Amino acid sequence: MRNRYKLLALLLVVIIAFSFYTFNLQRYMAPLSAFGNPVEEDHDLFTVNMWPNGMSGACMVTLDDISSGTSPSDMWLVDSILQEYGAHATFFVIPAHGGESNAIADNDDVTDALRQLVDKGHEVALHGYSHTPPKELRGLNKEEQASLITAGKEMLINSIGPVYGFRAPSFWDNTSTQVVLAEEGFEYNAGASLFNVYPYQPKDLFDPFFGDVIDIIEVPCFPIDYLAHVTSVSYSEDLYKLEARFEGCHSKGTPFVLFTHLPALMEVDSHTRRHEGLLLLDSFLGYAEEQNVWMPSMIEFVRWWEFITQAKIDYHMSSNNLVISVISEDVIEGLTFNLALPPDINDVSVYVNNELVFTQQDIDSDARIIL
Repeated sequence: MRNRYKLLALLLVVIIAFSFYTFNLQRYMAPLSAFGNPVEEDHDLFTVNMWPNGMSGACMVTLDDISSGTSPSDMWLVDSILQEYGAHATFFVIPAHGGESNAIADNDDVTDALRQLVDKGHEVALHGYSHTPPKELRGLNKEEQASLITAGKEMLINSIGPVYGFRAPSFWDNTSTQVVLAEEGFEYNAGASLFNVYPYQPKDLFDPFFGDVIDIIEVPCFPIDYLAHVTSVSYSEDLYKLEARFEGCHSKGTPFVLFTHLPALMEVDSHTRRHEGLLLLDSFLGYAEEQNVWMPSMIEFVRWWEFITQAKIDYHMSSNNLVISVISEDVIEGLTFNLALPPDINDVSVYVNNELVFTQQDIDSDARIIL
């Protein structure tokens, strides 16, 4: 009888644990885990492209663990590859790696390089404060987290420039982190270690769980560093795995985050004496370019996401003219319409916030309009 009770108790624990896990996972996955395009496309005569300039998908390159000890030449090596493919990266910076004696503000070479990278279209975002211990925010209350996050943001702003995003060290954050980030004016948090999901706003999905209105966008990613510890022996398999993961997202219309660490990316193969991780990055970006994929910084992606998901798009007919109307508080270039017109419609006009921005007569029935 005692063993029976123990078995029932164990079963109950398993059920509770499974329910909690599933419930917790759903706060991230629902309601956008079906991989459908969240942009309304039921317009009969045209579709709205999810990504700007007719791109087929999105891929973001993020590099963690930039610090006062980072060599500017390493960042320029990465930049030379990114520039070849028109990619903008997000550099997640640790303000004082290991302690105050390693403040990035005291290394002019690093901060100068980062400012130049920002001028070229890349982004600097916050990655904790000291990253020590690895899960730096674990066990800290809201006020303690706020102290570190605020100090880190101020250091980066004063030494480099504007900061819009955050990723917690070792992906460890909680409700308090989200609240602090919203209060401190961050536009996004890149700390959810999940994959194959669209960005979401905790203010919409977290209410049943946290009871607070948290105004910040979360950009999830799959937390595997495919560019770390690459060797000449593992190169082909590593590239295959990376392309397969990307294709799994791209085929579903899901944005892909290429997560890596700059120090690991710069490892030198003991046999070839080459940066195999950099070579892998080069090969992958070439593959992504062939797929007509947009490669923005995270802040570019987040702002596009907000625009495309919040814009009100409608249309009406006037004789043989299709009139498309776009109403949006913020307007970003690249909005794309893919036409599917019947024979009796051959003129198209597009208005943005009641201003005519495009008009063409005798347009092809399957034309693509990029604003």
